Amino acid sequence: MPQAPFLADTISEETLSRVCRIFDVLIKAMEPLGCSLTDQLNFIVNGETVRVTVTEAKDEVKHIPTREENIQLLKYEEERRRYSYASKPNIRKYDHPYNGRICFTVYGQKSYHDCKSYVVEDKLGEIMLSLYEASELVRQEREAREEAERKRQEETREREERRERYNLEVERTNALVHAAEDYEIACKIRAYISAKENSGAEDEETKAWIMWAKQKVDWLDPTIARKDEYLGKREYEKDEDAKKLKKSYSSWGW
Repeated sequence: MPQAPFLADTISEETLSRVCRIFDVLIKAMEPLGCSLTDQLNFIVNGETVRVTVTEAKDEVKHIPTREENIQLLKYEEERRRYSYASKPNIRKYDHPYNGRICFTVYGQKSYHDCKSYVVEDKLGEIMLSLYEASELVRQEREAREEAERKRQEETREREERRERYNLEVERTNALVHAAEDYEIACKIRAYISAKENSGAEDEETKAWIMWAKQKVDWLDPTIARKDEYLGKREYEKDEDAKKLKKSYSSWGW
């Protein structure tokens, strides 16, 4: 479906040439000052895009039914005499034709329209001033948006950094607790080994067990962190379930 011409829904075809002349006069006067006009008929003033709108007023006149509408009315009257459920055609009472009076609005702030005292063409100088005033307002609003976006991004960055720092502290604290639990177990085992040594048993089996137990407690103790021939290096920072020793039922990797 072809796109409707720009301004086609706000002004009549008869008024279009007049509006184009107004834009032509404005841009020719402002181009030497570094201004330009976009394809959407917005002005670039001091590097800022100033939106303008042009509308044409409409009159309200009594609608004169067309030939087709008169036929519909006659058909309705005939059906109404024959049937109680006849439906009256929906024919509008008024038409709203364009009347040629235009309104030129700069950035939704200031409007200049045809009236008894003047037409828009008489206000082109004021329109130019309004365009420059609006460009300053556009700049201020843009900078305010950019500053708000900068603050939003900064707040997001700070929240993310705090979240990462929090998670790191959680990990380090949990690791500390888990290592302390290993150390506590190691201290208990050493006390148990000492009790076994002081029990007076001097058979070879007990001596071998004590030697073995001392090696394992050094493996459990995070302050020593001895690597075990079979169990490898203990990961003290992990929780109890993760460090729980489990039997292997596969020869793969051995």
